[in-house]
Amino acid sequence: MLRYFSGRLLGAVATFFVLSYVIFQLMALMPGDPVDTMASSIPNITAADIARLKALYGLDKPGYVRFWNWFSGAITGDLGYSRTYQVPVTQIVAGPIFNTFLLSICSLSLALLIAIPLGVFSALKKNSSFDYIVNFFAFAGISVPSFWLGIVLIILFSVTFQWLPAGGTTSVELSGSEAGSAFFDRLKYLILPVTSLMFFQLGSFVRYTRNAMLEILNDDFIRTARAKGLDNSKVVFKHALRNALIPLITVVSISMGFLLSGAIITETVFAYNGLGRLVYDSIMGNDFNVAMVGLLLVVGMVLLMNMVADFMYAVVDPRVSYEKPR
Repeated sequence: MLRYFSGRLLGAVATFFVLSYVIFQLMALMPGDPVDTMASSIPNITAADIARLKALYGLDKPGYVRFWNWFSGAITGDLGYSRTYQVPVTQIVAGPIFNTFLLSICSLSLALLIAIPLGVFSALKKNSSFDYIVNFFAFAGISVPSFWLGIVLIILFSVTFQWLPAGGTTSVELSGSEAGSAFFDRLKYLILPVTSLMFFQLGSFVRYTRNAMLEILNDDFIRTARAKGLDNSKVVFKHALRNALIPLITVVSISMGFLLSGAIITETVFAYNGLGRLVYDSIMGNDFNVAMVGLLLVVGMVLLMNMVADFMYAVVDPRVSYEKPR
């Protein structure tokens, strides 16, 4: 297994390097660069000044040279400066990364805690009223646009009832307050965006769990376990559910990468200070270094979650082995 994952790690590093180069070149194709943007606001600047500034920042060099200069600095911890905020990139991305990670973990965990039991009992009660209701809400979760659901939640709970804040991350007046008050204040701002993201994932997780359980419950080893007189709950949760989790692991690993990159809409609707919104604002503001770091963090998370999924296959299903046959 160690040899297999070592190979996977080397492959992930190579993929990360190639995707870094592709993303860098795509970002370089954006119209204008920092010097051109600065020059447009200075009426007295000359063409010689512009050329000198581009040479100073290395913008006159070929794309592959610029990429290597940036990448060699990035692997040593020098991620550059933000053109918009005029501070090192590391000072900007730390807070949004934590905020998005917290939002993603909360919504993903809540979706799994609700979806797995619903999917299991929906499969056990196939074609019943409970099954039809669960499927209706599952299809609704898949079909409803996240921005529309976010707006509805704001109108209902923030405008109509005024129970929860419409947007933001924390209350300004609670900065530096005691831990207990800060925790509940943070929780209050998380409820609506977590609900919006969770509802979207819930539908697909329920459908995958239900379909996998229906397929597993008809297998021969389930009938054999029941014929041996095993308790029905043990058959369902120890034998059937464990095998049904295999396709769900793949979906969850993909969803984690999607949450970090696809939470842009939710973070924008709720004015949530997260990574997705930061990347969007950086691209729109031509803040090259911040956008590069944000996009590469998403790439790294997707590659990492794929490796975690491979490891979880072996944990859930004993038949999966990465050892070489002797």
